[in-house]
Amino acid sequence: MELWTVVLSLFNEAITLLSANFSGDQAIAIIVFTLIFKLILMPLQLKSSLKLQTNKSAIAKLKPQLERLKAKHVGDPKALFLHSSKLYKKHDISFVDQASIMNLASQGVFGFAMFQTIQALKLSAPFLWITNLAKPDVYLALIVGFLTYLATILTPGMAEQSNQMIVLLPAVLSVIAVAVFPSALGLYWATSNIVTIFQSYIVKGLLKKQSYSFQ
Repeated sequence: MELWTVVLSLFNEAITLLSANFSGDQAIAIIVFTLIFKLILMPLQLKSSLKLQTNKSAIAKLKPQLERLKAKHVGDPKALFLHSSKLYKKHDISFVDQASIMNLASQGVFGFAMFQTIQALKLSAPFLWITNLAKPDVYLALIVGFLTYLATILTPGMAEQSNQMIVLLPAVLSVIAVAVFPSALGLYWATSNIVTIFQSYIVKGLLKKQSYSFQ
């Protein structure tokens, strides 16, 4: 808990310092701080996303072999698991790797730390049409919901997703959350989604480049 208190204190001081450098503009400070951290974490996120998509493509190519294993070991889940694992290992397919774990952990820690930091900040400044960052704003909630929806559908692999509930649920939850919590949290969320959208285009470009290199 002491370490977590130090982290929150550092976040608070960093945003306060940035705010002072931007003439006391708390909104710009939150946006810039989020951008800095997201850009620092981006290489890890890109590595994790690329690994996930590479695994997905490899599994798709192995589908005929996996189907034969299922037919061969029907009724014997242990043997099916062992042979499937060997096949995955042979083709360098891993479902849990260090990059993915670190990515999830860093995203969770940063998001929760930002939530608690924003809750603790003495917010009062306006921003654009928002009269007070300490209060929720319906228009901002709708913008965040739209950006969340875009970030979701642009995630590599989501184009094949037929379950619309999976696509819409994050957007709906984000609208509800931002409509309840301070607008400052909505600015953080919107900024994070913009970075995620940008990152999705980078991942798609890298995947396309990889596919060309293997042709």
